[in-house]
Amino acid sequence: MATDSPTTTLRGFSSPCRDSRSATRSGRTCPPGANATSHIALWSDLTRRAPADVKAAPATMLAFASWLHGNGALAWCALDQVPHDQRYCAAELVTTLVQNGLHPSTWDSIKAEIATARPSGLDQPTERPTTRPAKQPPTI
Repeated sequence: MATDSPTTTLRGFSSPCRDSRSATRSGRTCPPGANATSHIALWSDLTRRAPADVKAAPATMLAFASWLHGNGALAWCALDQVPHDQRYCAAELVTTLVQNGLHPSTWDSIKAEIATARPSGLDQPTERPTTRPAKQPPTI
């Protein structure tokens, strides 16, 4: 994968908790990273199994889940699994978060800032043709 949309990739981490007892004073339905433990287990397994040419995505998600859970060391280890010869925007975003020592509680404000700064049309569904083009007869 050459490029990706970090907000699309990381969207799964913004879902509310099912347990309302974990509500915080800020009015959130759950604290940051509340579902990160299950994400860490999932992305660890997928990173371990992924071939090198597609390892960037699960390794980045593992790094993000680890950072969100407050485990910066595991986040760095996961980022080391992203192939250095592949540009992967979401990995660059997570690297910036970890490198600058940002606290996971800042994620909501970062996510809102990214959402307002994105160009119009991003993440918009593209129209696909409803019919396939007719097959051309083979040329002799």
